[in-house]
Amino acid sequence: MNWIKWIVAVALLGTAGNAAAEGIYGQNRGMGGFSSAAVMDQSAIEVNPAGMSQIPRYTVGTVYGHAGTGWTFGASIIDSKNAPFTMGADFRIQQPTGGSTADATAFGAHRGMDLHLSVAEFYEQKVHLGFGYHFKKVKTLAPRPVSSAACCVKKKNHNLQAGILAPIHEQYRMSIVLQDILWFTDNAPPARFVIGHAYAPHNAIVITQDTMMFSNAIKRWTLALGFEAIAKEQIGLRGGYKYEFLPDRGNRMEFSTGAGWFFPKGQIAYAFNTEPGDNFKHTVSLELMITPEEEKYEY
Repeated sequence: MNWIKWIVAVALLGTAGNAAAEGIYGQNRGMGGFSSAAVMDQSAIEVNPAGMSQIPRYTVGTVYGHAGTGWTFGASIIDSKNAPFTMGADFRIQQPTGGSTADATAFGAHRGMDLHLSVAEFYEQKVHLGFGYHFKKVKTLAPRPVSSAACCVKKKNHNLQAGILAPIHEQYRMSIVLQDILWFTDNAPPARFVIGHAYAPHNAIVITQDTMMFSNAIKRWTLALGFEAIAKEQIGLRGGYKYEFLPDRGNRMEFSTGAGWFFPKGQIAYAFNTEPGDNFKHTVSLELMITPEEEKYEY
């Protein structure tokens, strides 16, 4: 079938290219930031653009995240009502966070901005296909005192990504996502290949599993688990676990949890994540559906 050929083609493309992009909106973030086969909020623009085509609505979203000394603010839009295919855009800025005096240029505090533009389509009513463009600008700050000439390192890169989301069964979905598969700058990150699974044993429960691999380091990979349970069709309870296998730096674990409130025209979500270095991240997001009154927010 044609949609199977698409899956094979994307998988082969991933072997030719070079931390997977993680969702920053509350629903996806509370499930660990991956869940590429079950992403149902604005995070789909970045995590798996194919997921946008299963969101039959016109929505806008905003998100704020705080971790340690830094913060992130973003805004996004998904439009599946006014075009023959679904379109999404996400923009965010990040202020200084992290930092290390051991290597100021590589591990110093950094600020930057990200722009994601994605399109998606439910191809032949059998498989969701998505493609995206990512622009990233980062300025890495060196600890003081340093000379003015060495105060920072600026980097820009442009990358492409592709994703597939296949509803294999009424209760099971599988996804393949390729991030940074093509780049237009020398300092772009290596390509990343994510395989995701989502199983819904009940219409109010979903369990997800994702595996992420790097094209330039076969021994470096990430395992992520997530779940969401909906109570009384209004309250979402979430949790996530991530284990990174890093031969050069040592393995590490991260945990996440979150909750959300669904209302007829959107949702408010909160997520809490542990991060390396005993840091904690808090995320709050709001999504609103801008459509005729007879339509209802779908989750």
